[in-house]
Amino acid sequence: MDLYDRAKTTEAWTIFWQTQRPGSRCAEGAHPEIAQALMNHWSSFAASLPLKIRVLDIGGGGGAPARWLAAARSDVQVTVIDIANVPSAVDSRIDFLSNTSMEAVPFADASFSAAVSQFGYEYGRIDDAAKELAQCAHSTGTFFVLGPPCRKLPPFR
Repeated sequence: MDLYDRAKTTEAWTIFWQTQRPGSRCAEGAHPEIAQALMNHWSSFAASLPLKIRVLDIGGGGGAPARWLAAARSDVQVTVIDIANVPSAVDSRIDFLSNTSMEAVPFADASFSAAVSQFGYEYGRIDDAAKELAQCAHSTGTFFVLGPPCRKLPPFR
């Protein structure tokens, strides 16, 4: 993506996240049955993870999965990245990194044991993003994409 396209994309997503009503953050403002199903999904996913895990939330916007993971497990630390200027977290176990492209993440090798994305990963350049994720994830890590199509991918390497 050239600099002009990135600036327009960043601006568009920033406007989107700024127009979400407080507490809604997109999926959480959905029909109660959908919101409950998403919360149940992320709680179940959190239960499957090892202790004291670091999770990367890719294209996380307002951080709905991050909040649900943190609510399900007190030992989870989640870093949310998004190309937009996104809101800050209230929970100390969640870090938001605005203006961060999934195709160029600023993390050391093997920084995370899991990566997730709820309707975000598919907006990136998937081949480039996958290479970045492979570098910043533990070789036995888990990557789960919730979006079109929903799928759990094999370990990173």
